[in-house]
Amino acid sequence: MPRRRDFAVLNKAFKGEAIVAYAEPLITQLMKASGSPRCFQGEN
Repeated sequence: MPRRRDFAVLNKAFKGEAIVAYAEPLITQLMKASGSPRCFQGEN
């Protein structure tokens, strides 16, 4: 039983890291966009 519990904890931690890994570039892009909107519009 403890093994299954450990797996659930690891799974939760992995999901959290995945969200951070996914959100970080988006936040960086948004910060760049607010700094230079022309460059951002040119990329889209």
